Parts: sequence; C-alpha cells; structure tokens
Amino acid sequence: MASDISISDATAIEGSNHLKFIDQFIPEGSEFVRPRQPAFGPDGNGDGVEDLYIASADTDEILRYDGDTGAFLDVFVSQGSGGLNGPADLEFGPDGNLYVSGFEGNHVLRYDGLTGAFLDEIGSGLAGPIGLTFGSDGALYIASHFGSQVLKYDSSGLSVFVPPGSGGLIHARNALFGPDANGDGTNDLYVASGESWQVLRYDGLTGGFIDVFATTDGPAAWMEVGPDGDLYVGVAKNPDAEFVRFDIETGALVDSLFVETTSFWFIVDQNNVVYNPNGYDLSILRHGPSSLAVFTVSLSSPSASSVTVDFQTMDGSAQAGTDYVPTTGTLTFAPGQTTRTILVQTIDDAISDFNEAFSVVLSNASAGAVIADAQGVATIQDNDLPPTKFYVVNDATQNRTYEYGATGAAVENYALNSGNTAPRGAASTVAGDKTWVVDANRKVYVYNNSGALLGSWTAGSLASNATVEGIATNGTDVWIVDARKDRVYHYTGAATRLSSSQNAASSFALNSGNRGPKDIVTDGVYLWVVNNSTTNKVFKYTLSGSLVGSWTITSGGGSPTGITIDPANVSDIWIVDSSSDRVYQYTAATSRTSGSQSPASSFALAADNTNPQGIADPPSVDSQPTAHTSAVAAGIASLNRRTERDSSTPAERLDRNGSQTDLRMALDFVFSRDQEFGPRRLRKAIRS
Repeated sequence: MASDISISDATAIEGSNHLKFIDQFIPEGSEFVRPRQPAFGPDGNGDGVEDLYIASADTDEILRYDGDTGAFLDVFVSQGSGGLNGPADLEFGPDGNLYVSGFEGNHVLRYDGLTGAFLDEIGSGLAGPIGLTFGSDGALYIASHFGSQVLKYDSSGLSVFVPPGSGGLIHARNALFGPDANGDGTNDLYVASGESWQVLRYDGLTGGFIDVFATTDGPAAWMEVGPDGDLYVGVAKNPDAEFVRFDIETGALVDSLFVETTSFWFIVDQNNVVYNPNGYDLSILRHGPSSLAVFTVSLSSPSASSVTVDFQTMDGSAQAGTDYVPTTGTLTFAPGQTTRTILVQTIDDAISDFNEAFSVVLSNASAGAVIADAQGVATIQDNDLPPTKFYVVNDATQNRTYEYGATGAAVENYALNSGNTAPRGAASTVAGDKTWVVDANRKVYVYNNSGALLGSWTAGSLASNATVEGIATNGTDVWIVDARKDRVYHYTGAATRLSSSQNAASSFALNSGNRGPKDIVTDGVYLWVVNNSTTNKVFKYTLSGSLVGSWTITSGGGSPTGITIDPANVSDIWIVDSSSDRVYQYTAATSRTSGSQSPASSFALAADNTNPQGIADPPSVDSQPTAHTSAVAAGIASLNRRTERDSSTPAERLDRNGSQTDLRMALDFVFSRDQEFGPRRLRKAIRS
C-alpha cells in the first residue's frame, strides 16, 4: 500500500529571534546513551552537508549522524578507543583533527578528523576536563570542572591559564572566546562558572579576571556564540534545562526558553538553530528563531526503502527575496522515518505591510508514495505594525502572551514559562519594561518586554486551594485577588522580587456584591476589580480596601476575565472577555463610581487567543517619544493626587517618605533611560 505525503502550514514572526520548538531532528530511541555535546564536522557520506557528531557518555563512543536528515551513519570513534572514558565535549581543531574531553577519564584525547582513529593523549589527570575551545593563537583551552580553572595546551604542552578559583570561578563548565572587554585588542575568554551561577570574563592574553559578564537563574552549564552574535547559555534546572540568550556586547538578557530535557548541552548552527540532546527519550531536539517558517512533511506510514519528494517555495502576498528567502530542494525519508522538516527564513523588511503569506509546494514523490496534500501555507506576522499596547495572557493548550496594537491589530505572541501553565492575570507599569503574570499555582512570573523570563516567586499567605484570579502593581507593591475568599492581598515591595516567596503584608475583603472577582488593576492610588457574576460590575477601592463605588458593565461580552488601565494616562478602562474573545474600551471609566456604562469600541482577539485570562497595558518604551516625560509625569501626578488630599505645605510634603519615593522613582527611571535629562531639566519640568 502506497504511503501518503502531506505538508503542514506554518507561521513565522518577521524579525523575531524568540526561540521556538522546531522538531526532533534525531528521533527518540537513537543509538547514543547519556548524550553530551554535539558538534558539526566533516561530511562522511558525500552529500555535501556537514555531519553531526555526538558524544555518547555511557558507551564511551562518538557517533555520527547525517547533518541533513538526522539518520544514523556510523560509530566514528569506537568504544573506549585510546582509553576514552566519559566523553563530554567535541571540538574539531585547526589541524582538522577531533579533540574529545574524557570527563570520567580526566584526559583529553585526539582522533583523526576523517577516520576517527586514535592519535594521542594530549593531557591526563586534568580533574574533570569538560569544555574545549580553540583560541586565535591555535592553542586549545580546557575548562577543568573539579579544578575550577582553565588550562592551555599548545606546542609547549599544558599550562594553567585561569588559576583555580580566579574571580570566584567554581566548577568550570565551558569556555569560549568573545568580544574584547578591556580594549587590549584581543578577544576575551568567557567561562561558565557552574556553582556560582555566573558567566565570568577573563583577559584573552593573560587569563586575568575582568568581571562578571552575566548571572543566570541556575548553574551556568554550557555556552555557544550564535551567528546572531548573541551568547547562548544552557542552564541546568534539575531535571530540565533553560536556554538563555545574552547580548554579548552588553550582557543584556535577550531571550529565554525552558526545554523538557535532561541535557544542557547544545550547539548552534549557521541559522541560529539550537541542537540539544534529550536524555529523556534519546533524541536530538531543535529550537530556532520565530522568524523561521517551519513546515512539517509527513509520510503516512514508514517505508522499508528511502522515499524522496521535491519542494519549492511559491509567492503569495509575500514575495521571494523581499519577504522570505526562496528555498528549493529534495527531502529524503530514510527507511522507517515518517516526518521531515522544511525551514524557510523570512526577511525583516522594515515595512508595515501587515500579515503576508507564501507557500511550499511538494512534487515528484518517489518509491510509489502519493502526495495527498501538496501545499503548505506560511503566514508571516509583520513586526512593523504599530507598537504593542496590550498584552493578553491566554490559558489554552499552549499558554501564551498575545500582543496587540492600539487599534487591536495582532502584533506577535510568545510562549509563557513552562511552569506558567494556568495564567490568570497580567500587570505592568508606566515604565513598560516588565510584565507580571500570576498563575493559578500561586506563583508570580516576571517577564521583560521581549517575553524573556526574569524570575518568579511564590505568593505566600494564600491558601493552598486559593482561586487566584488577578494581579496588579504600581511598580513597587503587588496586589493579588483570590476569588475563593473574595479578598485582595497586598505584597509590599514585591515588584522587585524575582525569586523565593513573600507573604502578604495585609489583605482586605471585597464588597459583598463583588463576588466572582476575575482581575484587578491599580494606578497606585485606587484599585479596580472586575467580577464575573450574575451582574458583571467594576468595583473601585482605595488601597486600604474602602469601597469608593461600582458600576455595571452593559453590552460587553458577558464573561469578563481581565481589566487594565493605561498607567501613563489613567482614564479609560479596557476589559477582556472570554466569551466573545474581544477587548472592550470604556471611555473615562476610571472616574465612574455608579450607574452603568457601555463600551465605546472593541476589537477581536487573534484566532487562537481563545481563552483570555488577563490583560495589561504596558506602554512600549521604544514607542514613547519621550519616555522620561511619562516617568516624571507619573511622579508628579502622584504628588498632585496627594496634594488634593493634603493641606500641608509643599515643603512638608516633600519631606515625607511617600513624596520622596515618588520623585526617587521618577528620577531612577529618568536616569536609566536618558542620561541627558539632567536635574536642571527635571526641576524645570516639576515647576511647570
């Protein structure tokens, strides 16, 4: 019976480097046992593509796989060759030979790069050699795990390059060369310090300690520099791993992705695709930038012989060479293989042209296979749409944050942290640099404005069976609403928290009519709580819990689940509804304390944003013409609101901690965003 071939549709986000899952490049149940570092090396089967070499620690072998199909080719270095014990890292040297660190054998061995034949041992008794890298001087640098040092091997033999413990180095995992940090014209050495959870930087000439380049949220285990110039760091999370990406010039966090894998080992190819061995099922996983369109081609049943099918891209509203890279080729299904992947890179064209589409078309199937579905359509989500205004968190099969512009146009979306499986509310501040997402598991996850996880913490004082429904913050404190007890819990100073746990400093009961609370928002003076009950209403409270008033929602969707305001312009209220999957705008509703109100406008959520739970309105720092103006305005607005309730003199008010806090927060944000906006201009702004 002939097998059917079909192709999936695909989605790509123009210009996005957020990592996403691509496929199992090598399927589960492969030949390696306790996989460690992969490496690309010489083409062993003549197909013109570099092959993938993998260290199999428990069998003391180096295995080779087809770099195009992932099919197993052969055992490149035979079991125990040269005394190999516990292979860890692989590195093809300038001489074309393969260097392997034997972690359990405390040695580094060298093999012929074309045949895999053992050549010699270049070092022994090395106290857990693990990471290998070559410098521009041709020398081999060896990270010694238990020695907490970096060794150097050249024509003179072995020597200590980074002394034990230098700069706080504890249990070195990996080392590589990167940009010059101290201006001596030589690339510096970056070392993953496992037990101190840091990436440390050393002078590339002398090995002298320079600084702590980055701190990670777990043991820094492995590193690679991608073609995009970013530093990728594998972080051990026990039992899983996290891939974190830093700007290697500045050390700024770019992106993070949790992966259900036992292994923190990985390599990055020329397309910024991450290859990661997975010890759970003995596979190789691939993750890549969201700008890649990923098409899955499937064979309905495995074949005893190879099956091929041709493919090529075809223009739609997206044009080859302008919106995507034209791609053509032939896919080969190895015997027994039923899925293959086609990757097409999209192009960031800097033109606002909304979503566009192109296709990949299959033809000329071999071995009697029948093409049942010949065309896969890729949708390119444009990244040049208006700046993000709303974040909507979605609780579905895939827990994601969806971004929308002011008019409701979908901008992009990205996955929440793997532990953030039941998101219930979102919050942000005037700075727009962080988003807080509270989960039904009573944890608060903090993300930057690129969707990268900054940290998480557990909200104490909530019962184990609490029904967490919403979160609010003024940039200093955090408030969480519990629908089981109909209470709001106040966490003082928790906006800076990124780990551990914190108990509430206080709490208050909601009004008796405020049953079924779904979300909460604050401007730092008042709290607004939306409920989903027989009558859907918005309740307004002071920060201490006194009811100011309430009003009835009319003509909305009927199932409000999230509420937000613009923290830089406190006037309108937006409510997201899970029944209609729409966002509704209530004009000037922050001042309403009675009666009812209908929405002035609304917009539909994206097609797969089908279970919205929370909404935030974080002003985009990049989209604000004068971000410092908003920060100062927020501080001044807070002072003005206090002035309305306080008959004391301005001097007396400025002497109080609260007013000083407002100015201090404004100053902190001003100077972090605009060094030219100095004290003289600030005083002038305040006087005006």
